[in-house]
Formats: sequence, C-alpha cells, structure tokens
Amino acid sequence: MCATGSFAKVTALFDYEAANTDELTISKGNVIAVHERGGSWWRGELNGKIGLFPSNYIQEADSPIINPAEAWTQLVGGEAMEKITTIERKRQQCIHELISTEEAYLDHLLMVTQSFQGPLVARGIIAEDISNTVFTNIKELIASNSIFLKALKDRQMDGTPYILPVIGDLLCEQLPRLNGHVRFCSCQIRGSNILQTLADTDEQYQQFEQECAKEKIGGGLPLRSFLLKPMQRVTKYPLLVQQILKFTAEDHTDHSNLVVAVETAQSLCSQVNEGVRMQENSDRLEWMQTRIVMPDLKEFFHFNSNTNCLGPRKIVREGMVSKVVSGRELQAFLFNDFFLLTKPANTNPFAKAFGGDQEEKMTMYRNPYFLNEVLVKEASPEEFGDNCCFHISHLGKIISLRADSKNDRDGWVNDILKANSSFVERLREMKTKSARARQQAVTGGVATIVVTLQDGKNLKPSDPTGKSDPYVRVSVGQQEHRSPVILETLNPTWDHKMVFNLHDMQSEVLCFTVFDHDRFSPDDFLGRAEVSINSLTGKGPWKKVLVLQGVGTGEIRVALDLTTER
Repeated sequence: MCATGSFAKVTALFDYEAANTDELTISKGNVIAVHERGGSWWRGELNGKIGLFPSNYIQEADSPIINPAEAWTQLVGGEAMEKITTIERKRQQCIHELISTEEAYLDHLLMVTQSFQGPLVARGIIAEDISNTVFTNIKELIASNSIFLKALKDRQMDGTPYILPVIGDLLCEQLPRLNGHVRFCSCQIRGSNILQTLADTDEQYQQFEQECAKEKIGGGLPLRSFLLKPMQRVTKYPLLVQQILKFTAEDHTDHSNLVVAVETAQSLCSQVNEGVRMQENSDRLEWMQTRIVMPDLKEFFHFNSNTNCLGPRKIVREGMVSKVVSGRELQAFLFNDFFLLTKPANTNPFAKAFGGDQEEKMTMYRNPYFLNEVLVKEASPEEFGDNCCFHISHLGKIISLRADSKNDRDGWVNDILKANSSFVERLREMKTKSARARQQAVTGGVATIVVTLQDGKNLKPSDPTGKSDPYVRVSVGQQEHRSPVILETLNPTWDHKMVFNLHDMQSEVLCFTVFDHDRFSPDDFLGRAEVSINSLTGKGPWKKVLVLQGVGTGEIRVALDLTTER
C-alpha cells in the first residue's frame, strides 16, 4: 500500500464510476491523495489504489464544500428559517436538493447537444443517421425535464420563496412525463458502442475528443460518460423522493402524494431497467421506424416508445398472413397495444424482409387495431376448407386471415387473446384508480371548490394536422378530474364542472394540465397552470384567465366557486 501522508488532499464533490481500468471510482466526500496534477485528469490514491480521476469532480480538502442543505439555508435567510420546525427544515433541504440536482442534470443534457452533438454533425465527423442512433431522443428528454424543472421552480417561488408547502402533487403529475428516458436508456449501449468504435478507429473523432479535453468541454470528460447521465438520474429519483418523504409527517398534507410519488419514481426506474434488458426488442422497434410507412395516422408516432397506458411497447408476434378471400399477402405485427397489417414491398418470405435487403419498406394496410377493441376467434374447417384461418373483428368490421399452418394460426389467436386480456385489465385498473380519486372529493374536508373549465385559446398544435385533441386534467392533491376530449381544435370549449374537497386551504393547490390526447403514446403536454387556494381572496366566485406555462402559447378560462360551510 502506498503512503499518502506527503501528498496534497482533495475532496470528491460528486460520484464518479471508473470507465477504464486505470481510473478511480470515487464517491462524494472521499478524500483523495493527489500524486500528479495535469489538465482534466489527475492521478491520485484512494483506499490503496492509484488511478486517474476527473479534476472537475473534486475540491481542495481545506476549501469549504457547500452542500445543497447549506445552499438552501443561505437562500432562505434567518427570518424565514425561524418560522419553521427543525424537521421541516430537513424536508425543505431535501426538496432543494431535488431541484438543484435537476437543474444540473438539465445543464448536462443541453451541453451534450450544444457542445457534442451539434459540432459532430456540423463538421461532418458523424452522419445524421449515426447522430440519431447515438443521441436517440435526447431532445425529448430536454423538453420533458425543462417542463419538470420549470414547474418545480414556479412552485418554489410561490408564497415564501424557497419554501414549498407541498411538492408531492407535482411529482405525481410530472414524473410519468419523463418516460422518454425508457427509449434513450434502452438505446444507450448501442450508442456507446458506436462512440467506442469511433474513438478506436476514426482520426477525425479522436481529434475532436482531444480538442474537447483541451478546452475542458464537459469538464474534459468523454462524451460516453455523459450518455450515462439519464440512467443515473432515473435511478436517483426514487432516492430523492424517499428522502423528502422521510421528513414528512404522516398527517402532513403532502404525505399521501409523496407515497404515490415514490411508487411512480420506482415504476419509471423499473421501466427503464426493463427497456435496457429488452435491447433486442428495442433494436427491432427502431428498425421498424425506418421501414414501416404509416401515412394516414393523425398523430406523430414512434414504434420504440411508451404506449399510452401499458409501459414500453413490446413486440409480441410477427409473421406473414394472407387475406382468405383475395389471397393478398400481408405482413402482420402484434404489439402489446395494437395489431398492425402492412403491405410488404415484395412477396419474398418474411425472414428475407429482415435478413435481406434492409432498404425495403412496408406500408400500413389499414389503421392499427387497438387490442381493447378487438375480438378474435378461430375459423372452423368447414368455413374455408382448412385449419389455418382466423377472424379478427374490430369495431364491427371483420377481416379473415390465413396463417401458414394450424400451429401458426393457434399462435396468433392465443397471443392476441392474451394481449387483449392484459390491455383490458390495465384499463380496468386505471378506471378503478380514477374512481377512487374522485371519491375523495365527496368525503371529509373543510371546504368544497367547484371548478368550471370554460374554454381554451391558441393552444399548442401537437398533431400532423396542425391541430390538437385537447383535454385538461385538474387536480388537488390526489383528487383528479378530467375534462372531455375535444377533437382537432386549438380553441376548445369544454364548459365542464368539477368538484373538489379541500382539507388544507393554506397549502393546497389547484393544478391545471392540458394534454393532446394520443392513442399510440403518452398524451402530449400542452401546458400547465396553478392556482393556490389561499390566493382566492375576497368574495367569489372568481373568474380567471390562466396562461399556460411550459409552452410558448395557450391559455384557459376557468371559474372557481368556494364553499366553506360543511
């Protein structure tokens, strides 16, 4: 073991996991003995091992380290601090850590697109298709996390600055919107392998990496290390929310929402882990995106994405079938949320379509059949003279298909039945959960507020038609109501009433979140607004025009009527 007494000491500010055998793995708070200083990477000793570590991850040991808790204390100031309990201070420090680390994470994502992706493509070092593979949907992550961070910061400055009475409702609303991480993380290994190959073989890319290290872009760390950030962030969310919950009393207004938020964060983490494990499924879905043309859909669609309500899209079955009457050959795909028939580009066997000419394309034969709307049954031998046929009924229309064999026919029928059952059961669970949330509006509490959602103007277009199918989710804590969907408009009229029960009029917040209804993927975000119950002063009812935050356009009109006699 090497002696460390004669070396200068530095303290790790952040965790860093070694990417190569000559590097040190360090954790926040570790004290490292520095053997050699030089540029972005220093050589030092930790726990008897000598290796390299990033110099921007450390601070001189005798320098004061300002952690998130201390930073929050400095922001709030002494007068506000005196008004809250010790346990509430710890709770607020944990909330501040969530917000400050979210801001740092978003900065990393922006830096990747501005300092790495943009220059690599502009200088012709990597082609556009390689860029799409390596960086996947990083712009989607930037968009969703920007909305998340803005919602947190808006809440942070509402009322007493940097003291948030409640945050659980925001987390329950926003964490599910970060599902783009599933796709990014499932493609991460492939992207990292491409970058490693470029680093080993491509002189232009090697020169680019050297320039970045010299100019300390990204702290001198290689691009590959930043592609790990989304996975690291997703795994951090459950821990951050659990810490907030730890310092939240069971009788606190925020407690029940935080319990749900922890479960939501854990679910997001599980979906990401599942996506990484299903790399083959992810690769095939990406392949389909470039080969299957779906021109008649009224919404933007990506195969390798989350479904609307079933988590990540999965391929259940695929193969060739033919229409019984005309004999027309069709290429069929069964996913966990819909059944798709396509017209193959040629009549070669299905295997050749995947193993042969990779430029061949297929075109959607009919709009996809959502499995909760499908009935399937075997056709009797007497109908068509063999045991290979089956019927699919979709919204009253029947198509009869012939498989290659009886076993193949049985496989299609059984797989469609199982996928249909799972889809219907999930919809039933969602309906039960929604009914339970609505029930809270009529039990207990100190007051009632009636919300009339009137209309919206100049909403963000979200569909290929230049329109949206907008609806609004309105919530107070775990209570949630949803307006009807108005199809193909940017200026909807709802005139929809909702009733909420209030338990704590000082801290509860009305949240209005506008979405574009989609069927193939999670609904698109069209903006949000909040109204604190304690801001409703004077005599009601109150009429408000709420400018939607997180988007560049849109407003909604609401009327609020509060009743405190119970």
